[in-house]
Amino acid sequence: MTAIDRAFDLLLAPAGARSPWFGMAILSLLAAVIVLLVFRLTSRQSRIRTKKDRAVAALLELALFRDHPRLALAAFGRLLVADLSYLAEMIVPLCVTALPLCIIMGQACACLAHRPLRKDEAALLKVRFPAGRLLVEQD
Repeated sequence: MTAIDRAFDLLLAPAGARSPWFGMAILSLLAAVIVLLVFRLTSRQSRIRTKKDRAVAALLELALFRDHPRLALAAFGRLLVADLSYLAEMIVPLCVTALPLCIIMGQACACLAHRPLRKDEAALLKVRFPAGRLLVEQD
């Protein structure tokens, strides 16, 4: 058992034998906190705000000049450049948050995706045998 497994076992201990939804709520809260903290530490908020304002201005310009095709096309080009610039500013925080989120999702799958059958619970078992092979030898 790794340190990550032990940490997630401790984190999910309050969920116990309750519904898996409680464990998912705990992991979702953890993921949200991690994403917010990492995003705050790795992004440049002033640049993001500036680029977002430029994108909004280009969108308003597009709405303003929708009756003039040449001006609307130029405004659309500026909107496209502003949006791509905004997305480029977000790529570093996105890449940094990907690793912790992958770990959380993997642990969520390992801990919450499967459960044993309960007492007297019905289950369907499908078995496929290769064609042409005898399962029992005949004398």
